[in-house]
Amino acid sequence: MATIDDLISVLGDGKANAEHAYEIENRLDMNAGHTQEPTRDLIRDAIVNHEIPIGSTPQAGYFLIHTEEELDEAVNNLQQRIRGRIGLRDFVVAGSVGSNHAQMAVTGQNRIEAVNDFMQPTGNIRGQCSLRLLHMTSFPPGG
Repeated sequence: MATIDDLISVLGDGKANAEHAYEIENRLDMNAGHTQEPTRDLIRDAIVNHEIPIGSTPQAGYFLIHTEEELDEAVNNLQQRIRGRIGLRDFVVAGSVGSNHAQMAVTGQNRIEAVNDFMQPTGNIRGQCSLRLLHMTSFPPGG
C-alpha cells in the first residue's frame, strides 16, 4: 500500500503539474479499481492528518499548493462542492419526506431533521450526517 511519502513524491508541484486520481493511482501502482477511493482516502489522510497542502480542481486534478492563488482556487472549489452537496442533501430530504406538510431544519453542521406524516426514524448515512424523520401526526396515519 502506498504511503504519504509515496504520494508526495508523485504529486505535481503546483496546479500546472496536477494529476487526476486515476493517474496518481497508476503512478503509485495502487490498482484499486475504477473509483480511486483508496487513492482519494490517501490524499484525504495527507491533508487532514499530516497537514500536507494538497489542492484540487475538477479540471486539473490534485497538486501540491505552492501559491496563494492556488490555495484560493482549491478553497473555492471545496466551497462549491460543499454547496453542491448541501443542495443534493436538500433534494434527498425533499424527496424522502415528499408531502406538503414536511418541514426541514438544519440543526448543527451535519445534522438534518425532517418531519413528515408517514416516515419512520432512520439511522446514520455513511457517518457523515444523520437524517431523522419524525411524525407530525399519529401513527398509523389517521389513527
